[in-house]
Amino acid sequence: MMVDSAIQYASYGYRVFPLHTVMVEGDCTCGRRECTAVGKHPRTEHGVKDATTDQEQVRRWWRSFPRSNIRLAMGNGLMVIDIDPRHGGSLETLKKIAPLPKTASVYTGGGGWHLYFTYDPILSIRNSAGLLGQGIDVRGDGGYVVAPPSLHASGRCYTLPDDTRPVRLPEAFLHRLLALKGKQEKATPPVKQPSTAAQPAQDLVISEGQRNDRLFSLACKLRNWGASDQVVEIALNAANNMHCQPPMGASEVQQIVGSSQRYESGAPLSPLRILGYAEAMSMTFPEPKWAVERFLPEGVTLLGGKPKMGKSWLALWISLAIASGRLPTTQGSVLYLALEDGARRVVERTKKLLQGQPWPESFVWSNACEPLAQGGLGGIEEWLKEASDPRLVVIDTLVRVRANGSGGSIYAEEYAGIVPIKDLAERYHVAILVVHHLRKASATDAMDEFSGSTGLTGATDCNMVLRRERGKGEGTLHITGRDVEEQTLSLMFDKETARWSLTDSPDDDESERVPAISKERQELLDLLGQKDHPISPSEIAQELGREQNTIRNMLFKLARTGEVRHVGRGLYEVPRSSTTSSQHANIANIANIANDAG
Repeated sequence: MMVDSAIQYASYGYRVFPLHTVMVEGDCTCGRRECTAVGKHPRTEHGVKDATTDQEQVRRWWRSFPRSNIRLAMGNGLMVIDIDPRHGGSLETLKKIAPLPKTASVYTGGGGWHLYFTYDPILSIRNSAGLLGQGIDVRGDGGYVVAPPSLHASGRCYTLPDDTRPVRLPEAFLHRLLALKGKQEKATPPVKQPSTAAQPAQDLVISEGQRNDRLFSLACKLRNWGASDQVVEIALNAANNMHCQPPMGASEVQQIVGSSQRYESGAPLSPLRILGYAEAMSMTFPEPKWAVERFLPEGVTLLGGKPKMGKSWLALWISLAIASGRLPTTQGSVLYLALEDGARRVVERTKKLLQGQPWPESFVWSNACEPLAQGGLGGIEEWLKEASDPRLVVIDTLVRVRANGSGGSIYAEEYAGIVPIKDLAERYHVAILVVHHLRKASATDAMDEFSGSTGLTGATDCNMVLRRERGKGEGTLHITGRDVEEQTLSLMFDKETARWSLTDSPDDDESERVPAISKERQELLDLLGQKDHPISPSEIAQELGREQNTIRNMLFKLARTGEVRHVGRGLYEVPRSSTTSSQHANIANIANIANDAG
């Protein structure tokens, strides 16, 4: 197992930290389609700075991510000579400098060699590329290497043929590295700094977790401006050597250059595809899936509420109901990420909601998830691939998994933060419910109460705002979305069971109680019921004071369920054979969950 190897390295005194790994399809578990370091970049926030010999910490890392690749931090008396035959590196080149002793030698997944050596920790051996020959890099202070039995993007594993331990670096190599380093330092005159420093040097540093993205972005921009392969390579090598800490190896930079070649020089990165009538008529689309019919659609839904008002209880209750098949939808697997709660609270809340019912086998949870851009998204995708009929993922809360802002446009950053989640939901046809906080100040439009910019609500498929006065059980849930009817549901929070339910209509027989439907839908049905003739959407919109497009969408959905009838020429009426009070949306059945379980 990977964890056993990681613990063994730590027992040797080698500093260990976890990396992403390679999925079956060859993609990286980070979830980024354009990842240029598949299975090679850190899962931890601070990368090589998190490296440790603490075996308990190592166990915790691999307990959370059992398949993580292993990376060893270099320096402090341990270094590696990295030979990459793909770029001209060879053992013969090294042997021309001095004979090579038998030492720990790892056959890499890329077909090269990692030769491990020790040296006096008082010395400083820096990372370098090409100092010992073409295609030969050195990993020293601040550097790191992937260790066996990690999986390479090629599908091959890093292997250690025998148990030989690292030996002392031959003096000829040590002298050569120190001499070349000294010449480089002398050849680079110190840069005079202005007396009034305009910008701290730290602002120009590209840290380990950002190097691939920043260099790839630079390469794509250069190609879009018409730069040749040679110019792109020169620019990336310069940026790598000057700004990346620690610098990437030459082979890694070359891989980024190669990845950027898919973008034609001078061509837009996303060419516009023009479609017409013929293309539109030839298209077929599958019916969208619902986590909860007419309530929680496939895609990303943002659920907002004030602190301690019950939004997490609502999200957890919906999760348990879907996993147990109690809602008007197909039962499926649910992953609940309770990122603001400890394990004890999650378990106690789940037991309280279940009220003695068995724990659904399809419900799993975690209270730890990395930021989405640093592996969290890949972890969720791993679960989606392995789960049986995944139906819902809950992220509680958004602030725990999104990246810090870069100082640019807040709208653009927040919109871009939702897009990868939305892409994941669409690819796996699941609903992802993201819990978020509301602003302190209220607003006329409930959707304006979400904390942050409209970039969040603009990128999602559905938005919900839960409102409740503190200390009271009554609440409302405002819902709007692309495929969801705009509606406001009246809810009731039961403190004894911690369950939310829709307000029920009075009925002597509890088993036949009819839950209330949304106020907006009821107003429309009531209006149609009062008319003795069919009327148009524009007439309805005018009488109710609503947007005509909203009314059209509502009528279309009501016609599909038989609650209204389209009689031609854009006119609608309620079927006279039944009354509106018995024709309610399936989502209203959410109110009956508590009765079924109790």
